[in-house]
Amino acid sequence: MRAPILARLAHSKRRLAFASVFTCVAALSGSAHAEDAAACKALADAMIANLKTPYHSYATITFGYAPTVDEARRKMHLPLAQDSETIFTGQAAFFRLQPRKWQPLPGSLTQFQDSVRESVTGLTNCAHLPDDTVNGEKTSVYVGSSKPQNHSVQTKVWVSPKGVPARTETDIEIGDTPGGEIHQHISTRYEYGAIQAPPLD
Repeated sequence: MRAPILARLAHSKRRLAFASVFTCVAALSGSAHAEDAAACKALADAMIANLKTPYHSYATITFGYAPTVDEARRKMHLPLAQDSETIFTGQAAFFRLQPRKWQPLPGSLTQFQDSVRESVTGLTNCAHLPDDTVNGEKTSVYVGSSKPQNHSVQTKVWVSPKGVPARTETDIEIGDTPGGEIHQHISTRYEYGAIQAPPLD
């Protein structure tokens, strides 16, 4: 097995906790096709709005591994699925891998917000899909994709009437072979309202 794939596996183990936070950011990069400009702008606007709106998100991360890397995955005790939560209060962000304890998001909030703003400057293969209902509320549905480095990323976002994500579904393929050596599917739902910082032990 090639060393870069082992490095990616190790990276996945270290960064699993941040997957639900950063996945949409990774998806929203690239160059927008002219015919997709309106859909790309709607996606970018929703992610920017999420930087200003307190939320509590719940994510399930499902992993798939090609046979060439699955043995290494077992030796490194990498999971096949993991639940996580993120809380953004407007002034700070926190995450946890269930059922572990809450902890602050690494780095400063300003750094994270800047990285999101930079990433949403362009998109590719955007589309506005038929409207859908999430928790009894009509939402606008958009998809966008990108290929940063050797990661193929596609994200589907349900945008609420308030302009923030109500739900996201993201697929990431990592690796050089067709279909990738590592696959991540991240399903995230968002709650808004009186969001409080979690207890930190």
